[in-house]
Amino acid sequence: MKSRWMWGGLFVALLLMAWVLLGCGSPPPHSASGQGGVNAAPGRGAAREGWAFVDLSMPGAAARMDRIGERGPRRLDLTGATVVNFWASSCAPCRAELPWLERLSRAGVRVVGVSRDNKLTYAAREMSDRGVTFANYSDASADVMFGLRRVLIPNGIPTTVIVRDGRVRWVHIGAFTSYRDLRSEIQARLD
Repeated sequence: MKSRWMWGGLFVALLLMAWVLLGCGSPPPHSASGQGGVNAAPGRGAAREGWAFVDLSMPGAAARMDRIGERGPRRLDLTGATVVNFWASSCAPCRAELPWLERLSRAGVRVVGVSRDNKLTYAAREMSDRGVTFANYSDASADVMFGLRRVLIPNGIPTTVIVRDGRVRWVHIGAFTSYRDLRSEIQARLD
């Protein structure tokens, strides 16, 4: 009887590990068709896959995040319009988006990355491998994401938010399917 419980527990643990590794704890990718919109999840208050218009202040913890590397201001500056992308080096959809976000940044859009990696070296290595030059900061403690829990899933990555003068205006939960999708979806919300 004891071994049956042990094998059952091992099976559940393996399923959870596969879910985290394959899905990064995030919903499925956002469709290019724009379907699925973001609405408050019943009883949870957290956003679902896609876009949602919101209006709330960026948590104070954002001002205390450590910069990764030497790019950008030492502390996060959210004046003007800023695209903030939450990511981690262990998340395949996040890694796929980094070069697209870099391209968007080089096209003149202000982009800031916020890594959920526990070790800055993991994030720095991924940034170097992907040629990322836009400013990145560390939210290893999840203080910033947890501060936005009313509108996003604290461990749901990738997540992209559009901030205007310190106020979160748009939230996108899930991955983009292409650079074209990312650029057009973000540009439509910046205009």
